[in-house]
Amino acid sequence: MLNTPTEIHISEALAPLKGAKKSPDYVYLGGPVEPEGVLALLRVPGQTDANLTHVARRTYLASNRKVLEDALSEGKRSGELRVYLGYCGWTAEQLREEVRRGAWYIFDPSDDIVFDPKPGSLWNRMIERTELQMASLRSAARR
Repeated sequence: MLNTPTEIHISEALAPLKGAKKSPDYVYLGGPVEPEGVLALLRVPGQTDANLTHVARRTYLASNRKVLEDALSEGKRSGELRVYLGYCGWTAEQLREEVRRGAWYIFDPSDDIVFDPKPGSLWNRMIERTELQMASLRSAARR
C-alpha cells in the first residue's frame, strides 16, 4: 500500500531513532501484516549499499535501522523517503495465481508512483490508468 498516510508524524512514531525528531512528515499505513514493523522506501540517486533492496528504478526498500536513521538525519523528505507501518504480503504462489486469474494489472515500476505528492488520489488515478490501458488493448485487438 502506497497511498495511505496516517495522522502520525515520523517524529512521534519513530522518536527513538536518530534524526526522527527533525521530520515533519507522516508515516504511512503499509498494510495489515506486522503493523508494528517499520519499513521504508527510499529514493537513491546512485549506487547503494548492501542494506537496501532494489524495488524500482531509483527506489529501494530499507528495513535496516541504521539506513533509516541515516536518511532521517540527512533530512530526507516525503519525495525521497516514505516510512510504512506494516505491509501487504502474499506468498509467491498466491500472487502468481491472482495474476494468472487477471486480478492484478501490472505496470512498469515507477519512482514517481511510489513518491507521488498526492497519495490520497493515487488509487483512483491508477484505476483510471488501468481502464485506459485495457481500453487501448481492446481497441488494438479489434483491428
